[in-house]
Amino acid sequence: MPSKLVTDRQKSANSVVASGEAHAGRIAAALEALLSPHLRKGEKMPDLSLFTHIVARDREVG
Repeated sequence: MPSKLVTDRQKSANSVVASGEAHAGRIAAALEALLSPHLRKGEKMPDLSLFTHIVARDREVG
């Protein structure tokens, strides 16, 4: 049985993941605004919303 500290950390991590998932569109828009000036001719921005969702899923605890 996990200790209370471990359980609390899992809950906190899951909250961060849920926030990342819920706000993926806003996060992606901010990243795009930050990174788009660095694109070279012929390059296109990858799907940063999908990237944000994948990163959030990587941090899931449970």
